Amino acid sequence: MKKRQNWLGWCALISMCLALSGQVGAQPVEGVFTHNLNVWIDQAEPYETDARKEAAQSMQAAYENRAESLDLSGIKITSLPTGLNKLSELRNLNLSNTLIDSFPSFLVDLKNLERLNLSDTPISIIPENVGSMSSLKDLNLSKTPIKTLPDSIGNLVNLNKLNLFETQIVETDLPESIICLNLKEVIWPDGEYVTPNL
Repeated sequence: MKKRQNWLGWCALISMCLALSGQVGAQPVEGVFTHNLNVWIDQAEPYETDARKEAAQSMQAAYENRAESLDLSGIKITSLPTGLNKLSELRNLNLSNTLIDSFPSFLVDLKNLERLNLSDTPISIIPENVGSMSSLKDLNLSKTPIKTLPDSIGNLVNLNKLNLFETQIVETDLPESIICLNLKEVIWPDGEYVTPNL
């Protein structure tokens, strides 16, 4: 009987410790997401603070509502905060006409993303791991200083629309893997519109 009481006492003590650790331990996921946004805003240069606040409101709303679309176009941000891979429901992301100058690494973690607009940004390099974005259907790279595409572009089996208008890409320098794509619409750097697979 005494052993049973001791055992029950230990169980109660362990339960209490676990409860306390839950209160003072890691923040809940929602708190972490908001925290990352606030840190990102705090790290902004004075000229960019208002832009980051505006973008953060849209990102917070997208997270809370499990939104499928996020439009940050025209907001003059130079980067994005960490943790945006939590926007797992996103299907459409518009970053056009921002000042983001490097391909956001979290994009490859958005497995449901179908439409990505990076037009009119300073982004100049598309990384090799873009080929893992298997759900992507529409990729807009127009009016960027991009000069080439990675070989992995051929892995985007669902890509059917590619906009390269006013990029620095020379058609003869495109990777051979691009012929593996089932493209239905292509806009070349010179503005020529073609429908290769129709």
